[in-house]
Amino acid sequence: MTLLQISGPLVSKYGGPVRSALTLATNYFPALNLDHGLIVIGEIETDYAEVLNSVGVQFQAIPSLNSNGYEISRHAIQIAREIRRNSQIVFHGFYLLGLFQVLVHSRKGTQIIIIPHGSFQRYSRGHRRALKSIFHFLFKILTMRKFEVVFAVMSRAEYGDVSNVFNN
Repeated sequence: MTLLQISGPLVSKYGGPVRSALTLATNYFPALNLDHGLIVIGEIETDYAEVLNSVGVQFQAIPSLNSNGYEISRHAIQIAREIRRNSQIVFHGFYLLGLFQVLVHSRKGTQIIIIPHGSFQRYSRGHRRALKSIFHFLFKILTMRKFEVVFAVMSRAEYGDVSNVFNN
């Protein structure tokens, strides 16, 4: 496997991020003939699992501990192995513990594509500012390991939000 996609729960109430993860897994990556897999941290609704199965996407669901994390003790080794096996990782979201696991366990030279899905909007930035500042600090330290980190945004507004946060 050369590309691994990591997503939160694939349930219909999350809308856009779910459509994005499914579109990439079922249409975009196969069209480019990319060997890829999908790890879902949380629940997968049956309809979405059937869609993934119908196109032959290798996927696994990791039970979540809560909406912002996952049961690290049971699945950390399994996820770390999957992360190390891949030279490209697509991660959905930003302020999630799973991103730290990606940064810690990825090999040098791994291309990490982050799709923030609105994480940097002004409204979102206003909540838990101290915790998010610590998150940014740790993110910058961990990405100094010669990763190629790319933010994939879906609109000009989101591009502006990412640029404001990272002063680029």
